[in-house]
Amino acid sequence: AAPGEPGERLRIEGRVFAADCKTPLAGALVDVWQADASGEYHGKGEEFRLRGQILSNARGEYAFETVMPGRYHLGGDLRPAHIHFTVSSPEYEPITTQLYFAGDPKLGENDPCGRGCDSNDPRRIIRPAKEGSGPPSGRFDVILKKT
Repeated sequence: AAPGEPGERLRIEGRVFAADCKTPLAGALVDVWQADASGEYHGKGEEFRLRGQILSNARGEYAFETVMPGRYHLGGDLRPAHIHFTVSSPEYEPITTQLYFAGDPKLGENDPCGRGCDSNDPRRIIRPAKEGSGPPSGRFDVILKKT
C-alpha cells in the first residue's frame, strides 16, 4: 500500500516452497490484491491501488507492506477480512488462495462465501504481531506442486 493509504499498517512476509516443503522457489511471482480499509476494491486502472506483484528472492522469500483490509458485503452479510494471492512459478501449478486474520468473527461458518473460500483452514489464517518499531507482521508460506 502507498504510504498515505488510510488504515492500519500491516506487513506480510513468507516463503514460496516446492512440494517437499524444503526447497525454496526463487523468482516465484506472488500476485496480491485486497479491499481497502473500508472494504472497497479498486480497479486495475487506479495504478494498482492495493494490488501488487512481488518476485521471491533466492531463498524463496517475499514481503510487502499494506493496510488491514476491510470486510465487504456478500449476499447481505460480511466476508471476513482477507488478502487474495495467486502464486506461480515455471514448472509448478499456480495456486490462488486467500489469507485471513485470526479472531475475525466472520471466519468459517460465518463466512457468506461458504466452504469454497476455506476461511476456517488454519493454514490460511495468520495472527499479525507487533515486533520492534515496524507495523504488525504475519507470515504466510506457500507450497507449489510440480506440473
